[in-house]
Amino acid sequence: MENSSSSIQALVSRIKERVTHLINGNNSNNYIGVQSFVSPSAYDTAWLAMVADPRQPGEPMFKACLDWVLDNQNPSGFWGQTDWEGFPTIDSLPATLACMIALKTWNLGHQHIQKGMAFISAHAAIILKDYGNSFPRWFTIIFPGMIELAKKAGMEVSFLHEIEQINGIFDERSKILQREQIIDKYEHPPLLSYLEALPSWYCSFDEESIVSSLNEDGPVFQSPSAAAYAFIVTGHDRCMAYLQTLVQACKSGAIPPMYPVDEDFIKICTVDQLQRLGLSGYFNEEIKQLLEQVYRNYKNQQTAKLNIVPANLFRDSLAFRLLRMQGYHVSPWRFCWFLSDEIAVAHICNNFQKFSSVLYSIYRATDLMFQGEMELQDARLLSRALLEEYLTLGSTNDDILMWPNLRNMVLCYKIT
Repeated sequence: MENSSSSIQALVSRIKERVTHLINGNNSNNYIGVQSFVSPSAYDTAWLAMVADPRQPGEPMFKACLDWVLDNQNPSGFWGQTDWEGFPTIDSLPATLACMIALKTWNLGHQHIQKGMAFISAHAAIILKDYGNSFPRWFTIIFPGMIELAKKAGMEVSFLHEIEQINGIFDERSKILQREQIIDKYEHPPLLSYLEALPSWYCSFDEESIVSSLNEDGPVFQSPSAAAYAFIVTGHDRCMAYLQTLVQACKSGAIPPMYPVDEDFIKICTVDQLQRLGLSGYFNEEIKQLLEQVYRNYKNQQTAKLNIVPANLFRDSLAFRLLRMQGYHVSPWRFCWFLSDEIAVAHICNNFQKFSSVLYSIYRATDLMFQGEMELQDARLLSRALLEEYLTLGSTNDDILMWPNLRNMVLCYKIT
């Protein structure tokens, strides 16, 4: 019993150290506070590893990223994420292809590439089988693009046993590209964030069109992979500055899937995770400080706004719930702003499958409703109706936040 108690205390101490970095991040000259809470993306790291140094075209511009790719292949042959049991997730398929392409670019890691090819040949069918014919939107866009790019790089990528599923994914990509605009605030992320994976037949981006897509928040919606491709195509100074800042923030060479990240969003997600795991009692002071910082930014209007409705909705509804639970005065319009946007409401209703986790967050936020707050009542009725419809479906495609057990969470919450 004593060993168990000391083990728990050791884990609590480690978490406290990381949370302290997050709290003090704004007072330091580095990015460790937020960065330590963001998992690295093998896919985005591979794209930065492909970038050539304009001063030495035969050399990689970001050698640390290339070294990370060489050093972080799983013994089973893949790159990318694993589930809680250590098995490769669907992310491993495009990530492995991208890492092999990066190594092929510099004629390195021949054994790594062979192991990666063997992994895809042996495990692609197993990974894809779990999804049937309903794949996440991001995967449907990226995976075909990486297959095409791998073949262009001279790699013989074949899917003999999964040919029907692969064809179905390519067909679904075509539907997405025909249906969505290149910059669409109601899709998260917009197609432009997948610039590196878009097929040549869909759009041929020249330097002028790519430069026009750069925005004040960073190139192509904070997507490192898209920014890397944009720099490869254009060599634009703004792209280079973004990539250099990103790599300086990631000393190990491991690149996050989005940069810069919303610090307040990381903070409220940390608080939410501690509470959901039943650990908040160990972190009362840390939770208090994190929410104080979030509320201070909220009052001063310093919270960064993502130019994407679903991401805004999830963050704002979660922040409203956590702040109001802590006793802060927060207006319902903190997240109910979407109700005044008829196009946004119609889009959510017509695509509720993609918004399941957002709707769950909205519904939970409305638990903290005071008498007379009609906007919260309207948000509750809408989210409840759509969640009830979501529960009748056999599968879901949620691109905002993928909780494997979201259906059970909704059922256990007893939507009423």
